[in-house]
Amino acid sequence: MTRRMVAAVCSALLALAACSGSGNADSSRATDPGASGQSSSAAANPGRGSATSGSVDVERIRPAVELLERRLGGQQRYVEVNVTQTEVNLFVVRDALVLAYVVRDGVVDEPTDSREPYSGPSFAASQLDFVPSVIDVVVENMTESDVVAFSATARQGGIDYIATVRTSKREFRVLLSADGGVLDTE
Repeated sequence: MTRRMVAAVCSALLALAACSGSGNADSSRATDPGASGQSSSAAANPGRGSATSGSVDVERIRPAVELLERRLGGQQRYVEVNVTQTEVNLFVVRDALVLAYVVRDGVVDEPTDSREPYSGPSFAASQLDFVPSVIDVVVENMTESDVVAFSATARQGGIDYIATVRTSKREFRVLLSADGGVLDTE
């Protein structure tokens, strides 16, 4: 898909988002990755100087993964990894359970007591192949919105990269390729 086509798709998505009713998604809580595979999102924050002041910084994911793997003593299997304004959430599969770790300001929080059974797909950190500019096309073409979360979610045979976009009217998700191409919307 050419850059012009992506821009047209993003413009159309923005128009649809502006015309639709308000979203009812509760975007302040993490989603159980075993339930729907959707990422959590939180209030927007300034990212790395992107086109809108509220887009997340996807470059915080890899250091958070490295920190967790050093702490846990090696490579882990992930159901989902996502970044929001304030944190990186890492859903790790251990002993057929999903443990939710949170990294804030370089500190790893212990997982809560809510350990969910899991037997679905997972991925290793080495499989995260998104480029640092993965959300740039969305950010640049959706001027009245913010990318409030970015997630890498395990699926059979690969990883889905999802940007969660918030407008004044609603919240929706954009499925991206690892290099930032727009594949679909939800």
